[in-house]
Amino acid sequence: MQQPPLRSRQACWTCRLRKKKCDETRPHCEACANLGITCHGYGPRPDWMDGGDAEKKVAEDIKQTVKATARRRRPHQNGPVIGTLRQVAARLAPKGDPAPPRHVHETTPPRSIEDSPSSSGAAPPHSRYTGPLDPTDEFSPANKDLRDAIPDHNPPAPAVSADESFLLMYFIDNVFPLQYPMYEAGNTHEGRGWLLSLLLNTKPLFHAALALGAYHRWLVIFATPHPGCRIIANIRQEEHMKTCLEEAHRAMRRVNKFVQDNRLDIGIGIVASVCQLVFFELSTCNGGSWRIHLKGATDIYRLACADNLAHLGLQEKSRAILRDQIPLTLEPAVVRNEVYTMRFMSASLIWLDIIASITSGSSPKLQSFHPALLSPESKTRLEDVVSCRDWALVHIGRVSDLHARNEESRRAGHISCSTLFKEVQDLRQDIDSGLSREGLDDHCGTVTTTRMFDLPKSQHSEHVTLITRMFGYAALIYLHLAMDGFQKLDDIDGPVSRAIWLLRNRLSGTPQLIPALVCPLYLVGIAARTEPDRDLFRDVFQSTSFLEPLFKHRDAILPIVEEIWSRSDSTPGAGLSWNDAHLLHQDILLI
Repeated sequence: MQQPPLRSRQACWTCRLRKKKCDETRPHCEACANLGITCHGYGPRPDWMDGGDAEKKVAEDIKQTVKATARRRRPHQNGPVIGTLRQVAARLAPKGDPAPPRHVHETTPPRSIEDSPSSSGAAPPHSRYTGPLDPTDEFSPANKDLRDAIPDHNPPAPAVSADESFLLMYFIDNVFPLQYPMYEAGNTHEGRGWLLSLLLNTKPLFHAALALGAYHRWLVIFATPHPGCRIIANIRQEEHMKTCLEEAHRAMRRVNKFVQDNRLDIGIGIVASVCQLVFFELSTCNGGSWRIHLKGATDIYRLACADNLAHLGLQEKSRAILRDQIPLTLEPAVVRNEVYTMRFMSASLIWLDIIASITSGSSPKLQSFHPALLSPESKTRLEDVVSCRDWALVHIGRVSDLHARNEESRRAGHISCSTLFKEVQDLRQDIDSGLSREGLDDHCGTVTTTRMFDLPKSQHSEHVTLITRMFGYAALIYLHLAMDGFQKLDDIDGPVSRAIWLLRNRLSGTPQLIPALVCPLYLVGIAARTEPDRDLFRDVFQSTSFLEPLFKHRDAILPIVEEIWSRSDSTPGAGLSWNDAHLLHQDILLI
Protein backbone atom coordinates (compact mmCIF):
# COMPACT_ATOMS: atom_id res chain seq x y z
CA MET A 1 0.00 0.00 0.00
CA GLN A 2 1.32 3.42 -0.93
CA GLN A 3 2.17 5.52 2.11
CA PRO A 4 0.93 9.12 2.33
CA PRO A 5 3.62 11.79 1.99
CA LEU A 6 5.35 12.70 5.20
CA ARG A 7 4.58 16.14 6.59
CA SER A 8 7.43 18.31 7.71
CA ARG A 9 7.52 19.73 11.21
CA GLN A 10 8.30 23.05 9.51
CA ALA A 11 5.06 23.07 7.51
CA CYS A 12 2.87 26.15 7.52
CA TRP A 13 -0.04 26.11 9.93
CA THR A 14 -2.57 25.78 7.12
CA CYS A 15 -0.96 22.62 5.74
CA ARG A 16 -0.66 21.22 9.25
CA LEU A 17 -4.36 21.81 9.78
CA ARG A 18 -5.20 20.18 6.43
CA LYS A 19 -2.71 17.37 7.11
CA LYS A 20 -1.13 17.95 3.71
CA LYS A 21 2.47 18.10 2.56
CA CYS A 22 3.87 21.64 2.60
CA ASP A 23 6.56 22.90 0.22
CA GLU A 24 7.71 25.28 2.99
CA THR A 25 8.09 28.23 0.63
CA ARG A 26 8.59 31.47 2.57
CA PRO A 27 6.84 33.64 3.54
CA HIS A 28 3.79 31.72 2.22
CA CYS A 29 3.76 28.25 0.74
CA GLU A 30 2.93 27.63 -2.92
CA ALA A 31 0.46 24.87 -2.08
CA CYS A 32 -1.86 27.31 -0.31
CA ALA A 33 -1.41 29.94 -3.02
CA ASN A 34 -2.33 27.48 -5.77
CA LEU A 35 -5.53 26.53 -3.95
CA GLY A 36 -6.47 30.15 -3.29
CA ILE A 37 -6.52 29.70 0.50
CA THR A 38 -4.84 31.77 3.18
CA CYS A 39 -1.45 30.51 4.26
CA HIS A 40 -1.18 31.16 7.98
CA GLY A 41 2.61 31.14 7.85
CA TYR A 42 5.29 29.63 10.07
CA GLY A 43 5.16 31.85 13.16
CA PRO A 44 3.78 31.06 16.60
CA ARG A 45 0.78 28.76 16.82
CA PRO A 46 -2.37 30.73 15.89
CA ASP A 47 -4.87 31.40 18.68
CA TRP A 48 -7.66 29.71 16.76
CA MET A 49 -5.69 26.45 16.60
CA ASP A 50 -7.07 25.22 19.91
CA GLY A 51 -8.57 21.89 18.92
CA GLY A 52 -12.03 23.33 19.56
CA ASP A 53 -14.79 25.07 17.67
CA ALA A 54 -12.59 27.88 16.35
CA GLU A 55 -10.21 25.39 14.72
CA LYS A 56 -13.10 23.41 13.25
CA LYS A 57 -14.59 26.58 11.78
CA VAL A 58 -11.30 27.56 10.12
CA ALA A 59 -10.88 24.04 8.78
CA GLU A 60 -14.39 24.02 7.34
CA ASP A 61 -13.88 27.44 5.72
CA ILE A 62 -10.66 26.21 4.09
CA LYS A 63 -12.40 23.05 2.89
CA GLN A 64 -15.24 25.01 1.29
CA THR A 65 -12.80 27.44 -0.32
CA VAL A 66 -10.83 24.57 -1.86
CA LYS A 67 -14.07 23.14 -3.26
CA ALA A 68 -15.06 26.53 -4.68
CA THR A 69 -11.65 26.89 -6.33
CA ALA A 70 -11.96 23.44 -7.86
CA ARG A 71 -15.41 24.26 -9.25
CA ARG A 72 -14.13 27.48 -10.75
CA ARG A 73 -11.36 25.61 -12.57
CA ARG A 74 -13.74 23.03 -14.03
CA PRO A 75 -15.54 23.98 -17.26
CA HIS A 76 -19.24 24.68 -16.73
CA GLN A 77 -21.47 21.88 -17.95
CA ASN A 78 -24.75 23.72 -18.12
CA GLY A 79 -23.61 27.29 -18.70
CA PRO A 80 -24.99 30.36 -16.97
CA VAL A 81 -28.67 30.66 -16.11
CA ILE A 82 -28.85 34.02 -17.88
CA GLY A 83 -26.77 33.97 -21.05
CA THR A 84 -25.52 36.83 -23.14
CA LEU A 85 -27.99 39.24 -24.63
CA ARG A 86 -27.41 37.66 -28.04
CA GLN A 87 -28.16 34.18 -26.67
CA VAL A 88 -31.29 35.41 -24.92
CA ALA A 89 -32.51 37.13 -28.07
CA ALA A 90 -31.78 34.05 -30.17
CA ARG A 91 -33.68 31.83 -27.76
CA LEU A 92 -36.67 34.16 -27.76
CA ALA A 93 -36.74 34.80 -31.50
CA PRO A 94 -39.42 33.01 -33.56
CA LYS A 95 -38.14 29.87 -35.27
CA GLY A 96 -36.61 30.57 -38.63
CA ASP A 97 -35.71 34.16 -37.79
CA PRO A 98 -32.03 35.02 -37.55
CA ALA A 99 -30.70 36.23 -34.24
CA PRO A 100 -30.40 40.02 -34.05
CA PRO A 101 -26.96 41.55 -34.51
CA ARG A 102 -24.81 41.94 -31.48
CA HIS A 103 -24.17 45.46 -30.27
CA VAL A 104 -20.56 46.57 -30.37
CA HIS A 105 -20.64 47.48 -26.66
CA GLU A 106 -22.48 44.37 -25.54
CA THR A 107 -21.01 42.62 -22.53
CA THR A 108 -21.78 39.26 -21.04
CA PRO A 109 -24.52 39.51 -18.42
CA PRO A 110 -23.93 37.88 -15.07
CA ARG A 111 -24.57 34.33 -14.18
CA SER A 112 -27.28 33.53 -11.71
CA ILE A 113 -26.18 34.80 -8.33
CA GLU A 114 -26.95 31.37 -6.96
CA ASP A 115 -24.57 29.78 -9.47
CA SER A 116 -21.66 32.14 -8.91
CA PRO A 117 -18.67 30.15 -7.64
CA SER A 118 -18.29 32.06 -4.40
CA SER A 119 -21.95 31.74 -3.41
CA SER A 120 -21.62 28.16 -2.28
CA GLY A 121 -21.39 29.01 1.37
CA ALA A 122 -17.68 29.75 1.53
CA ALA A 123 -16.11 33.14 1.38
CA PRO A 124 -14.44 33.92 -1.95
CA PRO A 125 -10.98 32.36 -2.12
CA HIS A 126 -7.99 34.49 -1.20
CA SER A 127 -4.95 35.54 -3.17
CA ARG A 128 -1.90 37.43 -1.94
CA TYR A 129 -0.99 40.96 -3.02
CA THR A 130 2.54 40.91 -4.34
CA GLY A 131 2.94 44.53 -5.47
CA PRO A 132 5.26 47.16 -3.99
CA LEU A 133 4.91 47.79 -0.28
CA ASP A 134 5.55 50.84 1.86
CA PRO A 135 8.81 50.18 3.78
CA THR A 136 7.31 52.00 6.76
CA ASP A 137 4.34 49.65 6.83
CA GLU A 138 4.31 47.03 9.58
CA PHE A 139 3.69 44.40 6.87
CA SER A 140 6.57 45.45 4.60
CA PRO A 141 9.48 43.08 3.81
CA ALA A 142 11.60 45.09 6.25
CA ASN A 143 9.33 43.86 9.03
CA LYS A 144 9.18 40.23 7.92
CA ASP A 145 9.72 38.82 11.42
CA LEU A 146 6.88 40.91 12.81
CA ARG A 147 4.64 39.97 9.88
CA ASP A 148 5.23 36.25 10.39
CA ALA A 149 4.76 36.52 14.14
CA ILE A 150 1.22 37.92 14.15
CA PRO A 151 -2.07 36.77 12.61
CA ASP A 152 -3.04 38.16 9.23
CA HIS A 153 -5.73 40.51 10.54
CA ASN A 154 -6.09 42.24 7.17
CA PRO A 155 -6.97 39.32 4.85
CA PRO A 156 -6.03 39.65 1.19
CA ALA A 157 -8.72 40.48 -1.33
CA PRO A 158 -10.82 37.56 -2.57
CA ALA A 159 -10.26 36.31 -6.09
CA VAL A 160 -13.48 36.73 -8.05
CA SER A 161 -14.63 35.51 -11.43
CA ALA A 162 -14.88 37.77 -14.47
CA ASP A 163 -18.68 37.99 -14.15
CA GLU A 164 -18.42 38.84 -10.46
CA SER A 165 -15.75 41.46 -11.12
CA PHE A 166 -17.96 43.07 -13.75
CA LEU A 167 -21.00 43.15 -11.46
CA LEU A 168 -19.00 44.36 -8.49
CA MET A 169 -17.65 47.35 -10.41
CA TYR A 170 -21.08 47.92 -11.93
CA PHE A 171 -22.47 48.19 -8.42
CA ILE A 172 -19.74 50.62 -7.33
CA ASP A 173 -19.97 52.78 -10.47
CA ASN A 174 -23.73 52.74 -11.08
CA VAL A 175 -25.81 51.46 -8.16
CA PHE A 176 -23.99 52.95 -5.17
CA PRO A 177 -24.14 56.49 -6.67
CA LEU A 178 -27.91 56.09 -7.02
CA GLN A 179 -28.23 55.07 -3.38
CA TYR A 180 -26.04 57.95 -2.22
CA PRO A 181 -26.30 60.53 -5.02
CA MET A 182 -24.53 63.30 -3.12
CA TYR A 183 -21.64 61.29 -1.72
CA GLU A 184 -18.36 62.51 -3.12
CA ALA A 185 -15.39 60.23 -2.57
CA GLY A 186 -12.72 62.90 -2.55
CA ASN A 187 -9.04 62.61 -1.85
CA THR A 188 -9.63 63.06 1.86
CA HIS A 189 -11.54 59.76 1.83
CA GLU A 190 -9.09 58.05 -0.53
CA GLY A 191 -11.77 57.52 -3.16
CA ARG A 192 -14.03 54.51 -2.72
CA GLY A 193 -11.27 52.10 -1.76
CA TRP A 194 -12.90 51.55 1.63
CA LEU A 195 -16.09 50.44 -0.16
CA LEU A 196 -14.25 47.97 -2.38
CA SER A 197 -12.42 46.58 0.66
CA LEU A 198 -15.71 46.21 2.54
CA LEU A 199 -17.35 44.44 -0.39
CA LEU A 200 -14.47 42.01 -0.84
CA ASN A 201 -14.21 41.16 2.84
CA THR A 202 -17.90 40.83 3.72
CA LYS A 203 -19.51 37.81 2.14
CA PRO A 204 -23.21 38.85 2.45
CA LEU A 205 -22.46 42.38 1.25
CA PHE A 206 -20.49 40.93 -1.66
CA HIS A 207 -23.50 38.91 -2.81
CA ALA A 208 -25.95 41.75 -2.13
CA ALA A 209 -23.87 43.96 -4.44
CA LEU A 210 -23.88 41.26 -7.12
CA ALA A 211 -27.66 40.90 -6.88
CA LEU A 212 -28.38 44.62 -7.01
CA GLY A 213 -25.85 45.13 -9.79
CA ALA A 214 -27.41 42.38 -11.90
CA TYR A 215 -30.94 43.60 -11.20
CA HIS A 216 -30.23 47.22 -12.09
CA ARG A 217 -28.26 46.29 -15.19
CA TRP A 218 -31.18 44.33 -16.57
CA LEU A 219 -33.52 47.19 -15.73
CA VAL A 220 -31.31 49.43 -17.86
CA ILE A 221 -31.00 46.89 -20.69
CA PHE A 222 -34.74 46.43 -21.01
CA ALA A 223 -35.39 50.15 -20.70
CA THR A 224 -33.11 50.98 -23.66
CA PRO A 225 -32.60 47.84 -25.78
CA HIS A 226 -30.50 47.85 -28.93
CA PRO A 227 -32.68 48.59 -32.00
CA GLY A 228 -31.97 45.14 -33.40
CA CYS A 229 -33.26 43.55 -30.18
CA ARG A 230 -36.04 46.00 -29.35
CA ILE A 231 -38.99 43.97 -30.65
CA ILE A 232 -37.76 40.72 -29.16
CA ALA A 233 -36.89 42.35 -25.85
CA ASN A 234 -40.29 44.01 -25.61
CA ILE A 235 -42.09 40.73 -26.31
CA ARG A 236 -40.52 38.91 -23.37
CA GLN A 237 -39.37 41.78 -21.18
CA GLU A 238 -41.76 40.96 -18.38
CA GLU A 239 -40.75 37.30 -18.32
CA HIS A 240 -37.04 38.04 -18.11
CA MET A 241 -37.41 40.80 -15.56
CA LYS A 242 -39.34 38.32 -13.45
CA THR A 243 -36.50 35.81 -13.80
CA CYS A 244 -33.89 38.40 -12.87
CA LEU A 245 -35.96 39.58 -9.92
CA GLU A 246 -36.33 36.00 -8.68
CA GLU A 247 -32.56 35.58 -8.89
CA ALA A 248 -32.07 38.78 -6.89
CA HIS A 249 -34.66 37.70 -4.31
CA ARG A 250 -32.88 34.37 -3.85
CA ALA A 251 -29.56 36.11 -3.35
CA MET A 252 -31.05 38.55 -0.86
CA ARG A 253 -32.65 35.69 1.08
CA ARG A 254 -29.18 34.17 1.36
CA VAL A 255 -27.85 37.48 2.65
CA ASN A 256 -30.65 37.71 5.21
CA LYS A 257 -30.09 34.11 6.34
CA PHE A 258 -26.38 34.71 6.70
CA VAL A 259 -27.06 37.74 8.89
CA GLN A 260 -29.53 35.78 11.03
CA ASP A 261 -27.18 32.82 11.42
CA ASN A 262 -24.22 35.02 12.33
CA ARG A 263 -25.86 37.70 14.42
CA LEU A 264 -23.46 36.98 17.29
CA ASP A 265 -20.50 37.61 14.99
CA ILE A 266 -21.52 41.07 13.84
CA GLY A 267 -19.20 43.38 11.96
CA ILE A 268 -19.73 46.74 10.31
CA GLY A 269 -19.97 44.88 6.99
CA ILE A 270 -23.05 43.07 8.30
CA VAL A 271 -24.67 46.43 9.08
CA ALA A 272 -23.90 47.54 5.51
CA SER A 273 -25.40 44.28 4.21
CA VAL A 274 -28.66 44.89 6.06
CA CYS A 275 -28.79 48.42 4.64
CA GLN A 276 -28.53 46.92 1.16
CA LEU A 277 -31.55 44.78 2.02
CA VAL A 278 -33.40 48.03 2.73
CA PHE A 279 -32.47 49.39 -0.69
CA PHE A 280 -33.45 46.12 -2.34
CA GLU A 281 -36.93 46.22 -0.78
CA LEU A 282 -37.33 49.76 -2.12
CA SER A 283 -36.22 48.68 -5.59
CA THR A 284 -38.92 46.00 -5.68
CA CYS A 285 -41.54 48.21 -3.98
CA ASN A 286 -42.29 45.44 -1.49
CA GLY A 287 -44.57 47.42 0.82
CA GLY A 288 -43.12 48.24 4.22
CA SER A 289 -40.72 45.28 4.36
CA TRP A 290 -37.80 47.69 4.37
CA ARG A 291 -38.74 48.67 7.94
CA ILE A 292 -37.80 45.24 9.26
CA HIS A 293 -34.30 45.45 7.81
CA LEU A 294 -33.76 49.06 8.87
CA LYS A 295 -34.80 48.19 12.42
CA GLY A 296 -32.33 45.31 12.36
CA ALA A 297 -29.51 47.59 11.21
CA THR A 298 -30.27 50.26 13.83
CA ASP A 299 -30.58 47.64 16.58
CA ILE A 300 -27.17 46.21 15.69
CA TYR A 301 -25.68 49.69 15.61
CA ARG A 302 -27.20 50.67 18.97
CA LEU A 303 -25.79 47.56 20.62
CA ALA A 304 -22.38 48.26 19.09
CA CYS A 305 -22.34 51.85 20.34
CA ALA A 306 -23.49 50.78 23.79
CA ASP A 307 -20.62 48.26 23.85
CA ASN A 308 -18.02 50.83 22.75
CA LEU A 309 -17.77 49.20 19.29
CA ALA A 310 -16.28 46.09 20.88
CA HIS A 311 -18.18 43.56 18.77
CA LEU A 312 -17.80 45.09 15.31
CA GLY A 313 -14.53 43.34 14.57
CA LEU A 314 -12.58 46.62 14.43
CA GLN A 315 -8.89 47.07 15.15
CA GLU A 316 -8.19 48.51 18.58
CA LYS A 317 -6.54 51.51 16.93
CA SER A 318 -9.63 52.07 14.77
CA ARG A 319 -11.84 52.00 17.85
CA ALA A 320 -9.61 54.52 19.62
CA ILE A 321 -9.70 56.89 16.62
CA LEU A 322 -13.49 56.63 16.40
CA ARG A 323 -13.99 56.94 20.14
CA ASP A 324 -11.73 59.95 20.60
CA GLN A 325 -12.57 61.65 17.26
CA ILE A 326 -8.92 61.62 16.17
CA PRO A 327 -8.08 62.83 12.64
CA LEU A 328 -6.56 60.20 10.36
CA THR A 329 -2.93 60.71 9.41
CA LEU A 330 -0.56 57.89 8.43
CA GLU A 331 -2.41 54.92 9.87
CA PRO A 332 -2.23 51.51 8.13
CA ALA A 333 -4.69 50.96 5.31
CA VAL A 334 -6.79 48.51 7.33
CA VAL A 335 -7.32 51.15 10.03
CA ARG A 336 -8.14 53.89 7.52
CA ASN A 337 -10.66 51.65 5.76
CA GLU A 338 -12.34 50.71 9.03
CA VAL A 339 -12.60 54.32 10.19
CA TYR A 340 -13.94 55.56 6.84
CA THR A 341 -16.43 52.69 6.70
CA MET A 342 -17.64 53.25 10.25
CA ARG A 343 -18.09 56.99 9.78
CA PHE A 344 -19.90 56.50 6.48
CA MET A 345 -22.22 53.83 7.89
CA SER A 346 -22.90 55.92 11.01
CA ALA A 347 -23.99 58.90 8.92
CA SER A 348 -25.95 56.66 6.55
CA LEU A 349 -27.87 54.94 9.36
CA ILE A 350 -28.65 58.23 11.12
CA TRP A 351 -29.98 59.63 7.83
CA LEU A 352 -32.14 56.59 7.03
CA ASP A 353 -33.39 56.42 10.62
CA ILE A 354 -34.48 60.07 10.65
CA ILE A 355 -36.15 59.91 7.24
CA ALA A 356 -37.98 56.71 8.23
CA SER A 357 -39.35 58.37 11.36
CA ILE A 358 -41.35 60.85 9.25
CA THR A 359 -43.63 58.23 7.72
CA SER A 360 -43.52 55.73 10.60
CA GLY A 361 -44.95 58.11 13.20
CA SER A 362 -42.25 57.09 15.70
CA SER A 363 -39.15 58.63 17.21
CA PRO A 364 -35.80 58.02 15.48
CA LYS A 365 -34.25 54.87 16.97
CA LEU A 366 -30.79 56.45 17.12
CA GLN A 367 -31.84 59.84 18.47
CA SER A 368 -30.10 59.32 21.81
CA PHE A 369 -26.79 59.00 19.93
CA HIS A 370 -27.18 62.25 17.98
CA PRO A 371 -25.45 64.52 20.56
CA ALA A 372 -22.31 62.39 20.61
CA LEU A 373 -22.19 61.25 16.97
CA LEU A 374 -23.06 64.65 15.51
CA SER A 375 -21.30 66.96 17.96
CA PRO A 376 -19.19 69.83 16.60
CA GLU A 377 -16.05 67.81 17.39
CA SER A 378 -17.33 64.67 15.65
CA LYS A 379 -15.73 63.52 12.40
CA THR A 380 -19.02 61.87 11.41
CA ARG A 381 -20.96 64.37 9.32
CA LEU A 382 -24.21 63.91 7.43
CA GLU A 383 -22.97 66.54 5.00
CA ASP A 384 -20.30 64.12 3.76
CA VAL A 385 -22.89 61.48 2.84
CA VAL A 386 -26.13 63.28 1.92
CA SER A 387 -24.95 66.90 1.49
CA CYS A 388 -27.28 68.19 4.21
CA ARG A 389 -25.78 69.79 7.27
CA ASP A 390 -26.44 67.98 10.52
CA TRP A 391 -28.71 70.52 12.17
CA ALA A 392 -31.51 70.33 9.56
CA LEU A 393 -31.89 66.55 9.71
CA VAL A 394 -31.48 66.49 13.49
CA HIS A 395 -34.38 68.95 13.83
CA ILE A 396 -36.54 66.82 11.54
CA GLY A 397 -35.82 63.92 13.90
CA ARG A 398 -36.81 66.11 16.84
CA VAL A 399 -40.14 66.87 15.16
CA SER A 400 -40.79 63.14 14.73
CA ASP A 401 -39.91 62.54 18.38
CA LEU A 402 -42.16 65.38 19.55
CA HIS A 403 -45.07 64.07 17.48
CA ALA A 404 -44.59 60.51 18.76
CA ARG A 405 -44.46 61.63 22.41
CA ASN A 406 -47.46 63.90 21.89
CA GLU A 407 -49.50 61.03 20.46
CA GLU A 408 -48.47 58.76 23.31
CA SER A 409 -49.50 61.38 25.88
CA ARG A 410 -52.78 61.97 24.09
CA ARG A 411 -53.63 58.27 24.14
CA ALA A 412 -52.74 58.12 27.84
CA GLY A 413 -54.92 61.15 28.52
CA HIS A 414 -52.33 63.31 30.30
CA ILE A 415 -51.16 65.77 27.64
CA SER A 416 -49.83 69.13 28.86
CA CYS A 417 -50.72 71.89 26.41
CA SER A 418 -48.36 74.42 27.99
CA THR A 419 -45.39 72.03 27.85
CA LEU A 420 -46.21 71.07 24.26
CA PHE A 421 -46.55 74.71 23.24
CA LYS A 422 -43.14 75.54 24.74
CA GLU A 423 -41.47 72.58 23.01
CA VAL A 424 -42.96 73.60 19.67
CA GLN A 425 -41.82 77.20 20.11
CA ASP A 426 -38.31 76.15 21.15
CA LEU A 427 -38.01 73.80 18.19
CA ARG A 428 -39.25 76.42 15.74
CA GLN A 429 -36.73 78.88 17.15
CA ASP A 430 -33.91 76.35 16.77
CA ILE A 431 -34.85 75.73 13.12
CA ASP A 432 -34.97 79.49 12.48
CA SER A 433 -31.52 79.82 14.04
CA GLY A 434 -30.20 77.11 11.76
CA LEU A 435 -31.60 78.85 8.71
CA SER A 436 -30.06 82.12 9.89
CA ARG A 437 -26.66 80.46 10.10
CA GLU A 438 -27.12 79.43 6.49
CA GLY A 439 -27.38 83.12 5.56
CA LEU A 440 -31.18 83.18 5.30
CA ASP A 441 -33.90 85.45 6.58
CA ASP A 442 -36.16 84.06 9.28
CA HIS A 443 -39.13 82.03 8.12
CA CYS A 444 -41.59 84.92 8.37
CA GLY A 445 -39.59 87.30 6.21
CA THR A 446 -39.54 87.79 2.48
CA VAL A 447 -37.30 86.18 -0.07
CA THR A 448 -34.74 88.49 -1.60
CA THR A 449 -32.98 87.58 -4.80
CA THR A 450 -29.70 89.00 -3.52
CA ARG A 451 -29.65 86.71 -0.51
CA MET A 452 -30.61 83.67 -2.57
CA PHE A 453 -27.68 84.17 -4.92
CA ASP A 454 -25.23 84.99 -2.15
CA LEU A 455 -23.71 81.49 -2.14
CA PRO A 456 -20.18 80.13 -1.57
CA LYS A 457 -18.02 79.82 -4.65
CA SER A 458 -17.44 76.10 -4.31
CA GLN A 459 -20.01 74.16 -6.30
CA HIS A 460 -20.18 71.45 -3.67
CA SER A 461 -20.70 74.02 -0.91
CA GLU A 462 -23.42 75.62 -3.02
CA HIS A 463 -25.17 72.26 -3.37
CA VAL A 464 -24.89 71.64 0.37
CA THR A 465 -26.40 75.06 1.05
CA LEU A 466 -29.31 74.51 -1.34
CA ILE A 467 -30.07 71.05 0.04
CA THR A 468 -29.78 72.20 3.66
CA ARG A 469 -32.12 75.12 2.97
CA MET A 470 -34.73 72.79 1.51
CA PHE A 471 -34.48 70.47 4.52
CA GLY A 472 -34.68 73.48 6.87
CA TYR A 473 -37.88 74.75 5.24
CA ALA A 474 -39.24 71.21 5.22
CA ALA A 475 -38.55 70.95 8.98
CA LEU A 476 -40.70 74.03 9.65
CA ILE A 477 -43.50 72.69 7.45
CA TYR A 478 -43.27 69.24 9.03
CA LEU A 479 -43.45 70.77 12.53
CA HIS A 480 -46.69 72.55 11.66
CA LEU A 481 -48.27 69.53 9.94
CA ALA A 482 -47.30 67.12 12.71
CA MET A 483 -48.75 69.38 15.42
CA ASP A 484 -51.71 71.10 13.68
CA GLY A 485 -52.39 68.96 10.62
CA PHE A 486 -53.47 70.67 7.43
CA GLN A 487 -55.31 73.45 9.23
CA LYS A 488 -54.07 77.06 9.34
CA LEU A 489 -51.75 76.51 6.39
CA ASP A 490 -51.43 80.29 6.16
CA ASP A 491 -49.03 80.00 9.11
CA ILE A 492 -46.46 78.23 6.94
CA ASP A 493 -46.81 80.31 3.79
CA GLY A 494 -43.30 81.66 4.45
CA PRO A 495 -41.29 78.41 4.34
CA VAL A 496 -43.55 76.98 1.61
CA SER A 497 -43.06 79.98 -0.67
CA ARG A 498 -39.31 80.03 -0.04
CA ALA A 499 -38.93 76.35 -0.83
CA ILE A 500 -40.98 76.71 -4.01
CA TRP A 501 -38.90 79.72 -5.01
CA LEU A 502 -35.75 77.66 -4.61
CA LEU A 503 -37.28 74.85 -6.63
CA ARG A 504 -38.27 77.14 -9.49
CA ASN A 505 -35.23 79.38 -9.61
CA ARG A 506 -32.25 77.43 -8.29
CA LEU A 507 -33.00 73.72 -8.48
CA SER A 508 -34.49 73.76 -11.97
CA GLY A 509 -30.97 74.13 -13.33
CA THR A 510 -29.51 71.39 -11.13
CA PRO A 511 -31.62 68.26 -11.75
CA GLN A 512 -28.82 66.11 -10.28
CA LEU A 513 -29.86 67.39 -6.83
CA ILE A 514 -33.48 66.19 -7.12
CA PRO A 515 -32.77 62.58 -5.95
CA ALA A 516 -31.27 64.02 -2.74
CA LEU A 517 -34.43 66.05 -2.06
CA VAL A 518 -37.17 63.41 -2.07
CA CYS A 519 -38.00 64.07 1.58
CA PRO A 520 -38.25 67.90 1.51
CA LEU A 521 -40.01 67.83 -1.88
CA TYR A 522 -42.69 65.59 -0.40
CA LEU A 523 -43.17 67.69 2.76
CA VAL A 524 -43.28 70.96 0.83
CA GLY A 525 -45.40 69.45 -1.93
CA ILE A 526 -48.24 68.24 0.29
CA ALA A 527 -48.49 71.77 1.74
CA ALA A 528 -48.76 73.46 -1.69
CA ARG A 529 -52.19 75.02 -2.23
CA THR A 530 -52.28 76.81 -5.59
CA GLU A 531 -52.63 74.93 -8.88
CA PRO A 532 -49.47 76.46 -10.43
CA ASP A 533 -47.48 75.30 -7.40
CA ARG A 534 -49.07 71.87 -7.49
CA ASP A 535 -48.36 71.59 -11.21
CA LEU A 536 -44.71 72.30 -10.42
CA PHE A 537 -44.60 69.34 -8.04
CA ARG A 538 -46.46 67.14 -10.51
CA ASP A 539 -43.74 67.87 -13.03
CA VAL A 540 -40.97 67.15 -10.51
CA PHE A 541 -42.52 63.90 -9.25
CA GLN A 542 -42.84 62.66 -12.84
CA SER A 543 -39.41 63.80 -14.04
CA THR A 544 -36.67 61.40 -15.05
CA SER A 545 -34.47 62.93 -12.34
CA PHE A 546 -36.99 61.82 -9.71
CA LEU A 547 -38.17 58.50 -11.10
CA GLU A 548 -35.39 55.90 -11.03
CA PRO A 549 -36.04 52.20 -11.78
CA LEU A 550 -33.97 51.20 -8.76
CA PHE A 551 -36.38 53.11 -6.49
CA LYS A 552 -39.78 51.85 -7.56
CA HIS A 553 -41.35 53.21 -4.37
CA ARG A 554 -41.02 56.75 -5.76
CA ASP A 555 -43.72 55.91 -8.30
CA ALA A 556 -46.22 55.90 -5.43
CA ILE A 557 -45.33 59.37 -4.11
CA LEU A 558 -47.31 61.49 -6.59
CA PRO A 559 -50.57 59.48 -6.13
CA ILE A 560 -50.20 59.91 -2.36
CA VAL A 561 -49.63 63.66 -2.73
CA GLU A 562 -52.66 63.95 -5.03
CA GLU A 563 -54.79 62.09 -2.48
CA ILE A 564 -53.65 64.39 0.33
CA TRP A 565 -54.43 67.44 -1.80
CA SER A 566 -57.87 66.05 -2.58
CA ARG A 567 -58.73 65.29 1.05
CA SER A 568 -57.32 68.58 2.29
CA ASP A 569 -59.38 70.54 -0.25
CA SER A 570 -62.58 68.59 0.46
CA THR A 571 -62.47 69.22 4.22
CA PRO A 572 -61.13 72.76 4.60
CA GLY A 573 -62.95 73.35 7.88
CA ALA A 574 -62.12 70.17 9.77
CA GLY A 575 -58.77 69.78 8.10
CA LEU A 576 -56.71 66.69 7.43
CA SER A 577 -54.59 65.48 10.37
CA TRP A 578 -51.03 64.21 10.16
CA ASN A 579 -52.28 60.82 11.36
CA ASP A 580 -54.63 60.73 8.35
CA ALA A 581 -51.68 61.39 6.06
CA HIS A 582 -49.70 58.73 7.91
CA LEU A 583 -52.17 56.07 6.79
CA LEU A 584 -51.36 56.99 3.19
CA HIS A 585 -47.58 57.20 3.35
CA GLN A 586 -46.64 54.71 6.09
CA ASP A 587 -44.98 52.27 3.64
CA ILE A 588 -42.88 54.95 1.91
CA LEU A 589 -39.26 55.76 2.72
CA LEU A 590 -38.65 59.28 1.48
CA ILE A 591 -35.29 58.75 -0.22
